[in-house]
Amino acid sequence: MGRAASGSRLKKVNVPSITDVMMNQERPFDLLSKALGQQVLIRMKSNMVIRGRLRCFDMHMNLAIENAEELEGSEPKTKIGTIVLRGGNIIFVSPM
Repeated sequence: MGRAASGSRLKKVNVPSITDVMMNQERPFDLLSKALGQQVLIRMKSNMVIRGRLRCFDMHMNLAIENAEELEGSEPKTKIGTIVLRGGNIIFVSPM
């Protein structure tokens, strides 16, 4: 361990800071913010699929959904209305 061999040369590499990387990328909450007021498709851990309009969300990814309906395949199965989904039970949220 220790020093490089006397004949080897080290090459300096520019690596962007984590701040630079984070400032140029969208975060998951940024994407949810863009989906506010729009139709979203949500898959739950129970494999239930819900479609509705995203009203709001919090830092735990709990979602309030309006005009929610449970889907079977791509067809509506049950009209739910307004519902709050616990973030820990959500597998994914996809804007439609």
